[in-house]
Amino acid sequence: MPRKIARWGATRRRQASAGPEQYFLAGRSLTGWQAVISMAATQFAADTPLLVAGLVAVGGIFALWRPWIYALAFLLLAFVLAACWRRAGVLTDAELAELRYGGRGAALVFTYAQVLVRSLIMLTALIAALASTVDTHLNWGASYWANDIYKRYLCGWRGVEPSGRSLVWVARLSNVLILAIALAVMARLDSIKLAWELSLLLGAGVGVVLVLRWVWWRITAWGEVAAIGASAVLVPVALALIPEDYAPLRMLLVAAGSTAAAACASLWTAAAEASSLRAFYLKVRPPGFWGPVAREAGMDARAPLVQRARGLGATALCAVTVFGLLIGIGTWLVEATPPARLPHRGTWIALNIGVALAVIPLWVKLGASGEERGLRTED
Repeated sequence: MPRKIARWGATRRRQASAGPEQYFLAGRSLTGWQAVISMAATQFAADTPLLVAGLVAVGGIFALWRPWIYALAFLLLAFVLAACWRRAGVLTDAELAELRYGGRGAALVFTYAQVLVRSLIMLTALIAALASTVDTHLNWGASYWANDIYKRYLCGWRGVEPSGRSLVWVARLSNVLILAIALAVMARLDSIKLAWELSLLLGAGVGVVLVLRWVWWRITAWGEVAAIGASAVLVPVALALIPEDYAPLRMLLVAAGSTAAAACASLWTAAAEASSLRAFYLKVRPPGFWGPVAREAGMDARAPLVQRARGLGATALCAVTVFGLLIGIGTWLVEATPPARLPHRGTWIALNIGVALAVIPLWVKLGASGEERGLRTED
């Protein structure tokens, strides 16, 4: 068995060395369910038991709302944004920023912001786990170094076209560099919990804006830069002024302040060039408020709104399934007390599980029909 595993690993290594898409994205060959299982697996890495144990020990079972709430974000990605991202055909967020806003300067700003926030701060928060989460963030950060900084800017400045193997070697060397810097930063932190809270708050600050870039045509590159800057200012303020017992208020403050800064900066600055917006819309077919761009491109202005409604409907119904099963099975496992208005525990468990299972055909149909519409528009 060890020999078979070694041979399998050697074969996959040769395939991954062919180029950056094979190294980072498995050649874009993953099916939907394979990608979902991969994302779920990395969420259950060695850091997750440590986080869950710490949350339960400090705040009880209710404190698990922090990891559970991510279910809504992943469902939103799956039903609303996944097809758009796939149609964009990009490797990193910096490439997406250039496609969305039509400027290499904006892509450069986002490249360095992502290298700092994701490659260093988030990796430092998870370095002690040394499991698949670390591997995920190492590859995540290395993709920016190899694809955006080295290929797009350094090689572009020199006027040379890098080979696929050279990009893979740059990615591997950048992994070592990122890990070394993260270890140096980690040594100066009082606790991993502090780094995790920093990464969580920074994510809350830019998260809304990262969704708005898909659903609102008026968001600009300066709006995203303003959100990053506002997060950098608001996070230490929130940590200093708001006690840990009010952690949700911290997140609300950072998210609201950063989103307001992004909206103001976007409205005060000129919109992206019409040609860039039109090209992005025709290629990606984003959902939401894209009426002016759709009309200029000669498309149905209502189509993005219908697409968004289907995606949000599937997200809400699938959330009923996820949280219904979570509450029903969880109540049964820990013998929890049901609500006062429905004191019979068996009825409460059956109600949650029954409703969760009953809505499955609805969100499957909505999700499938939305995907079919997306494939037709792509063709």
